[in-house]
Amino acid sequence: MLRNAKVTTESLVAIYLERSPELIASLLGVWKAGGAYLPIDPTNPRQRVEFTLKDSQVNYVLTERSLLDSLPPTSARVLCVEDVCGQLDTTASPLAPGTFVPADPMPDQLAYVIYTSGSTGKPKGAGVCHRGLLNVVQAIGKDLALEPEQVVLATATIVFDISNLELYVPLTAGATIHLMERHFAGDGPKLIEMIRSTSAALVFGTPTSWRLMLEAGWTGSPNLQIITGGEVLPLSLANTLTGLTRALWNHYGPTETSICATRERVLPGAELITLGWPIDNVSIYVLDEHQEPVPEGETGEIYIGGVGVGRGYINRPELTARTFLPDRFDKTPGARMYKTGDLGRLLPDGRLDFQGRADNQIKLRGFRIELEEIEAAIREYSGVHAAVVQVVEYGPDDQRLVAYFLSDELVTVIHLRDFLRQRLPYYMLPSELIPLATLPMTINGKIDRQALDAIRVEFEAQQHAEPTQLPADDLEGRLTMIWERLLKVHSIGPWDDFFDLGGHSLLATRMFTEIEKITGRNIPLSVLIQNPTVRQLANYIHNRPDIGWPGLVPLQDRGTMPPLFIAHGLGSNLLLFRELAEELGDNQPVYGIQLNAPANATLQELRLEAFAARFIDEILAVDALGPYYLAGHSLGGFLVFEIAAQLRARGKQIGMLALLDCDFHVAQRAENVPPPPQVALRDKLIYWRKKVSRLAEGGLINTTWRKILYNKLMLKIRLLRKVHKEGSFYPHVFGLDPYIALFAERYRPQAMEQDAVLFVAEDQLSPEAVGEGWLQVVKGRLDIQKVPGSHQTIFSRPNVGVLAEELEKRLNVSARSMREASLPAGKEGQEPRMKPLLECHGG
Repeated sequence: MLRNAKVTTESLVAIYLERSPELIASLLGVWKAGGAYLPIDPTNPRQRVEFTLKDSQVNYVLTERSLLDSLPPTSARVLCVEDVCGQLDTTASPLAPGTFVPADPMPDQLAYVIYTSGSTGKPKGAGVCHRGLLNVVQAIGKDLALEPEQVVLATATIVFDISNLELYVPLTAGATIHLMERHFAGDGPKLIEMIRSTSAALVFGTPTSWRLMLEAGWTGSPNLQIITGGEVLPLSLANTLTGLTRALWNHYGPTETSICATRERVLPGAELITLGWPIDNVSIYVLDEHQEPVPEGETGEIYIGGVGVGRGYINRPELTARTFLPDRFDKTPGARMYKTGDLGRLLPDGRLDFQGRADNQIKLRGFRIELEEIEAAIREYSGVHAAVVQVVEYGPDDQRLVAYFLSDELVTVIHLRDFLRQRLPYYMLPSELIPLATLPMTINGKIDRQALDAIRVEFEAQQHAEPTQLPADDLEGRLTMIWERLLKVHSIGPWDDFFDLGGHSLLATRMFTEIEKITGRNIPLSVLIQNPTVRQLANYIHNRPDIGWPGLVPLQDRGTMPPLFIAHGLGSNLLLFRELAEELGDNQPVYGIQLNAPANATLQELRLEAFAARFIDEILAVDALGPYYLAGHSLGGFLVFEIAAQLRARGKQIGMLALLDCDFHVAQRAENVPPPPQVALRDKLIYWRKKVSRLAEGGLINTTWRKILYNKLMLKIRLLRKVHKEGSFYPHVFGLDPYIALFAERYRPQAMEQDAVLFVAEDQLSPEAVGEGWLQVVKGRLDIQKVPGSHQTIFSRPNVGVLAEELEKRLNVSARSMREASLPAGKEGQEPRMKPLLECHGG
């Protein structure tokens, strides 16, 4: 009948039907007529349905009468399953019974189109060919080995591509399909009853669906095989499911590559859940940014090749060209591979281990964050069954992390927050932790994030109860009002912690600016480290005279180890080292060198040498004897280098000199007066252009990398302009006169017989190139140590743990060797000379 309606080769037919036997018959009928189908869920928002019909340029819509009123206007021809004969072209000759010859589609002919979410916010239609679909049905069918008498419980909506396996694997095996009604698909107790009553042999579901089944009281089915996919399968859930079923399969594959590209049968007692091995006739590649294979065990982007690679995105040639690429590893003419955007690594046994999304990162307050990492940390807490994290925009430039969790009654927000503080950096701590009675789900078994927004709004509306304690005085009351306005948190008590409430350095900057307005006091941000509550901060303001900004700030003043003195860089502050001090432990004193300019400082006082001399007096007040252990980040690295030189000139010993991601660069400027901003910008421009030109020298001429460095260049220029123009208005951000940066670049470090360690963030293109500059002035041993993270995130969990471990190791070795040597502090000439040596270690 569809043939008489002029459905022919690759005619696209939209299927707009309820779940019923007619639905399955319609899918097969489209193929027999030679067409391809586009499934549309009638429960989708009308606007999305309208977009899909228009964007796909669909030729026909096959629906039922009861749904006609909900169908948006369309230029496609509408056919109803009840009276399709009445819609036919009456001029066509009817086919006599038994004379219909089904179409014989070619392998590369389009089988179906499924719309997936798009990064631009608009869905995109992925086309899959018969070759890919047949291959995956045969491969998975071979794994499952279904028998004709067995039953498969079909729960997925047809707009979810796993539905194709639910339907066609049992059909090709001669098994029975039990099509679940829509309103039962997300009902845990009903699913349990259906599995029992039908003696189902196979059920597909997301990890979230299976967790909800367990919470509904499911005790397992020994003859049941289950397939999970669509989300990361937690190890604890996997080990539970393997003990309740005959077999557990973990599937992976984007819609664009015919449903499933890899699979693994998870065995009882598994210690690692992976994506498994590729199915028949499918290739998996893990490639770097230049599309070259990464070594075994290293992380790269997952590309999928083979017969499962789909046609591309319909009516989106540019998008198709970006993600469906020629497969140079496959000698088959016209072979292509799909760029998934997923990260993974290949294990020695050939399995693919999922490592997150390459493009599912958010950037919050300058930090790149994987939401899955926060969710995983929440799920680690005993009693938590599920977790979802979203980014919520509370206002302009005010985005925050909100976490929802499903748990036992014994789990409290206070204890969970304390737990997360031990596992996540402060910038990854959710501002809100919202307990759920149940996890809202969409019809395809995934989390309903729109419903979560409504739950959040209701939860926040209930948080207006009076605090347990009232402010002690007017200052506490005014500080509380500032906190509540900035943090968007109501009923803050005097002992609530700023960081626990979702505070971060940017909000702290705004807070201290407002405090200055009401008190007239210019207080450094570092005060917040030891005074993170309203009452502590108010007591500090009451009891400390306005003596200006201290040079040294105790970040952790307990312990028997020699103190570590650490300096921050330009545009940063000592809050950067808060987590590093925690990781080093209670026995390691840490003092922050707070880079700030004295009030009304002269140009001579702003020189780096003058800065170092001023800090040395405060360092000697803390530790008069030494040896001295120094570390500096970025610009702070030059400062501690000069401090070390001046201490040695006074006859002091340096136990450790650590340069933390400090790129050596000596500007070629005149020595007389600070250059005007235009010259500074020009010199920076020249410097970064040289960095770009180095790419060609190293053979790295990839356009993407050039764009990255170009964007970096433009950011540097904007920051320099901001420092010059706005530095005086944001003293808590810069804590210094903008000319300090320019004088630092004019600093000429003198060669020194001193060992040093250079820690380099792993995202640096060439750690050895960073060290080459320091070899000009470090005439002892220069040890280069790579550490995970970027220029800023090396100080944030989990990366900071590695940095702290390496620092602690060197602190302990140096302190021990100093004690054993027991050498009196002498002049530089009395110390043994060490030959320059460049060593590089992996992080």
